[in-house]
Amino acid sequence: MIIDNGKSEIKIKLVQFLLLLVFAVLVAILYGSSYFIESVYGITSRNVVTIVFAGIIVAFFTVEFILLDLHYVYYSDNGQKIIFRFYPLNPFRNKRTSFEIFQKDFIKFEVKKSMMNLRENVIVYQITPKGLAKYPPINISLFKKADKDRLFSALRKFEKHKVQGQ
Repeated sequence: MIIDNGKSEIKIKLVQFLLLLVFAVLVAILYGSSYFIESVYGITSRNVVTIVFAGIIVAFFTVEFILLDLHYVYYSDNGQKIIFRFYPLNPFRNKRTSFEIFQKDFIKFEVKKSMMNLRENVIVYQITPKGLAKYPPINISLFKKADKDRLFSALRKFEKHKVQGQ
């Protein structure tokens, strides 16, 4: 089974692009017209409107990139391995991570929620000759509920298989 959130990634990037485009058009209209010229305490109303919209954009990107830390995630359990590939959607952090676990070595997974349940991470564990290995958290906040359920049931299948096989 393969699960990824590529469509959600495209939607997020489209919203980012449209928000920046609207901001650029708004600034061009504001500074190209003579309508917003009146000044209060030395600050023109066009500057106030620009600052307000820039603040809205900064708030949006702060929530999206820093607080939610959204990721593109690819999961596959075809073959004998469980494969996770993921990277943050933050343009300033482009660390791509990938790991593969043999299904027979998969032990367990856990789900951790944070940021008032807005951020959801999956942590997977593997048995190694040196003991239990814990992989870095995988942010699945962009997954739809149905995809999360499919992912959890697939991982439970391997988790039960390993526990029963011991």
